[in-house]
Amino acid sequence: MAPVAGVCLAVAGAQAAAQPAVFIPLDSLTGPGDTLGIATGVSDDGSTVSGYVAAGASVRSFVWRSGAGASFVTLPGASGLSNLQLQAISGDGATAVGRVSTAAGDIRAAFVRSGQVTVLPELASASRFTEALGVNRDGSVIVGQGQNGSAIEAFSWRPAQGATGLGFLSASALFGRQSAARGVSASGAVITGSSTASDGLLASRWVAGRSVTTEAPDPVLPGGTRVSEANAISGDGAYTVGFSNSQNGTEAFMVGPSPTNPALRAIRSLGDLPGGATTSIAWDVSADGSVVVGSSVDATNRLKAFIWTEAQGIRDLAEFLADSAGLDLAGWELTEARSISADGRTIVGFGIPPSGGLDAFIVQLGPVACNPADIADFLGLPGPDGVLDGNDFALFLNALALPDNDPVRLVADIANFLGDVAPPFGTGGPDGVVDGNDVAAFLLWLAIGC
Repeated sequence: MAPVAGVCLAVAGAQAAAQPAVFIPLDSLTGPGDTLGIATGVSDDGSTVSGYVAAGASVRSFVWRSGAGASFVTLPGASGLSNLQLQAISGDGATAVGRVSTAAGDIRAAFVRSGQVTVLPELASASRFTEALGVNRDGSVIVGQGQNGSAIEAFSWRPAQGATGLGFLSASALFGRQSAARGVSASGAVITGSSTASDGLLASRWVAGRSVTTEAPDPVLPGGTRVSEANAISGDGAYTVGFSNSQNGTEAFMVGPSPTNPALRAIRSLGDLPGGATTSIAWDVSADGSVVVGSSVDATNRLKAFIWTEAQGIRDLAEFLADSAGLDLAGWELTEARSISADGRTIVGFGIPPSGGLDAFIVQLGPVACNPADIADFLGLPGPDGVLDGNDFALFLNALALPDNDPVRLVADIANFLGDVAPPFGTGGPDGVVDGNDVAAFLLWLAIGC
């Protein structure tokens, strides 16, 4: 199926044209007998995507590249390897990681680089199971979990050190000893995942040179049993997302600097889609923590992909795309958003195509035009410069300070410049009033940058 394009996200008044949002279905990768196709990871710039297609226990993995399309990874014929399942891809798009079956029946962590498959060493002798679940930006740090004696232990792998067990908070009477590393910061210095503790299974954090800690002083949402897991981490390591039991059910969460004390970390619920059972899971987060994607049960008790932003909260991804980008999904139902690019503009996962089944998809929102905050361009003073800087901030404040009836004051009405673009990239429509909403909108666009 060909890509489906939507309307431009930028407004007509913006001087730099943005590309329209595009929906790219990957249902052509699944063949007769295949039961699932899923896109599992996306590079920082959205140009490269990892994923796999499954038919029962038989798995084939693919890498999709912008301009080239998808190709399946070829396993060496004499290696005895089979069922490569890619789970994530590095920020630079060069290294995809996951698991592969060996001729002996073991499951081993592996990575793919330049089309070559490399099997990682086992975590401990006689280990029958390891899998890679995350990788940093340049592919130099791979994280996952593996068998270590009677325990399943989180590990990190570096070329010089090999695989290193990351340990546990403590043993649990209910869960025994287990930990898993699922996400890693861009530099590789901060790893997130989960570990057993004396009181349950808790979202956990490993910082280079330190022992494992919980993601927050209390990494479980209020009222829930003591279970939470972190699935992903922002590029700078400041924000992690996952799911936690709560008094309401199972809810997606974000952990980040506490609003009252930035030196401490605190957990917050991201909510769930309205109606139905309270069930949501956050799978990934953009580089700055501003956009989160995952899945949630909706009012019909069907699993739907979601997108979360501070401005809008949790939204059904398909509805968000229709409202903010006019994107027609051509009959697809988006089930799970598994990964998001660093800039928050490319989302991948899986859904249900019109023909049925489960297949991978890619959504490209297109670049964001930042001209609504380039006051110098709008005023022609000192002339269009295409740069957002202190001059624009000064011009904005000057316009804001003018009397209500001064026509130049309207240059500060960012809501009008943005037209009917929905939050977080717009303000919901022109209002003709210059107020605090315009200040917030200006600062947001200034932060987005050119």
